[in-house]
Amino acid sequence: MGNPYTSGWRSLVETQKEAAQSKTEKEQYRAVWLKEEVIQNRREIAGFAAVVYDDPNLPDGTTLDCHEVLRLYHRLVDIEDCFRVMKSTFSIRPVYLRIDERITAHCYLCVLSLMLLRCVQSALEKESRSMSAERISKALRNALLVPLPYKKGQNPFFLNVGLELQGRSVQKLKAGHSQCEPEDVLDQNAVWETYLKERESEPDDLDTILKALNLKPLKLINTLSEIKSRLNLRFCSDENMLAYEQRKLMEKTYSEL
Repeated sequence: MGNPYTSGWRSLVETQKEAAQSKTEKEQYRAVWLKEEVIQNRREIAGFAAVVYDDPNLPDGTTLDCHEVLRLYHRLVDIEDCFRVMKSTFSIRPVYLRIDERITAHCYLCVLSLMLLRCVQSALEKESRSMSAERISKALRNALLVPLPYKKGQNPFFLNVGLELQGRSVQKLKAGHSQCEPEDVLDQNAVWETYLKERESEPDDLDTILKALNLKPLKLINTLSEIKSRLNLRFCSDENMLAYEQRKLMEKTYSEL
């Protein structure tokens, strides 16, 4: 065994080196006995935690009872979780910005995202569902719509690629390789019907989130009006449905068809 520690299981074991305090041979690192006094002390306090505090002397003269102190202490766990989510899920740091206004805007967006995430979790709890911040973020990241080619003057259609559909028959060749033929692609209606049956019995995370927010899941192929209706975006203009760069790319690409 290596050097002793003040905590963990290693602190309960004493080696021959610790007992001798002289020899340095490797043989001296073998365990010789357990530290019974340390183990007995751990047993006496196992399962208990103490919070030592000074009474804050509230203005109205009331004092905090033990239940109120524990409630406030447990809130620290929620606060620490908020910082963890902002650092991991929303990447509040490191900050690759130098201008004060942009740094403030970056932090503001992270805090706003955290508030929206907590609202989603609260809505899920009302539906007797529970999801971690990472699971919700992953479901929303996978909610992707891809515009389908259309002629000028027609309404654009969007393919819901976030659905984890097995739409093609794949033959494995080697590890990491596969091939499929055009005739192996299934009819989109058949794929959509199969997906609906599966989703009725076991809805995916995205459908669960949308339902908790009183929204409707998207279909396999959607028009802009259907997207607005299902996601309750009726007052959003068509121009604002897509990012500026994506909208310009669509206009340039489809104008050449």
